[in-house]
Amino acid sequence: MVVVKMIIGNDSWMTNAELLNEVTVVNSKLLNHGIHLGFSMDDTKRHHVTLKVVSSYDDGIFIVDDKSINTVTNSFVNTMKNRLRIIANRAEFLAFVVESVSKMKELDEHLLVGNMIFKCSRKTDDGEVIFVFERGIYAFGGGTFSYHKAINCVELILDIEDLDTEVTSVDIEDLPKELKIRLNLDHIDGFDTLTVSGTFCKEYERLTIGNSRDSAKDVIEAIRYLEKL
Repeated sequence: MVVVKMIIGNDSWMTNAELLNEVTVVNSKLLNHGIHLGFSMDDTKRHHVTLKVVSSYDDGIFIVDDKSINTVTNSFVNTMKNRLRIIANRAEFLAFVVESVSKMKELDEHLLVGNMIFKCSRKTDDGEVIFVFERGIYAFGGGTFSYHKAINCVELILDIEDLDTEVTSVDIEDLPKELKIRLNLDHIDGFDTLTVSGTFCKEYERLTIGNSRDSAKDVIEAIRYLEKL
């Protein structure tokens, strides 16, 4: 039970022996993928706890489960078990996302990715992780990693919000095929102002470390492409 105590600390709500065992089993599975369980009390709801999946190599990279669980209801143990099993069932996908974000952090120290939330209501659902990002003071947006169980792939959609340019026309000859851009030309105070935004969309066919790193490179390249316009 040492591992369990490290995960949950001294929280009094975790007293059920069967649930403690479930936590140990799930955490062991996650550890095989370079991630582990975490728990946090919900600041907005009294007696509510939220599950997290945390990188084993960087505790600043974590995904929060979107289901907040009431610890003082009769259904708490069953609800917690269900959420744990859903997370265990998507361990490879969650590890893929964590590895992608970790690689982004390595490749670009100015790119910040956060507010990652895991959404998956049932074990039969595919599941997705939403996130937001910013790079410097100008580039920002959000995106979604969506898992497709039937073909065991991950689809990444990245939305990059309006970026100001210093030109009134752009050359898109080398536009990446997965990136669609939108241009908006405004006339303000006698000057023409062009802003550009974009959506990157690509599927990664296998949940491999190599593909997770490719997704990280693609994100950075898409953002930098719009920044240089």
